[in-house]
Amino acid sequence: MDAKAIQQVFVEIDTNNNGFLEPDEIRALMNKAHVDITDEDLEDMIQGADTNGDGKIDIQEFKKLLADFWGWPSGPQGRR
Repeated sequence: MDAKAIQQVFVEIDTNNNGFLEPDEIRALMNKAHVDITDEDLEDMIQGADTNGDGKIDIQEFKKLLADFWGWPSGPQGRR
């Protein structure tokens, strides 16, 4: 997945168009994917990605989340 595709995914998730992924947007995404998530798990997910502590995820934090979780841009465990 290239940087342009990641930006596009981010914009699609950011339904209020404020440049951040907030808890309600992430919950809506999880619901759309038919994934049940508790409030605690949602909070843990956000805290894990929210490196500046503002309670929301910006594009740089989203990219880091993808890199850490899926190994983007080079693939799982850094392999392509």
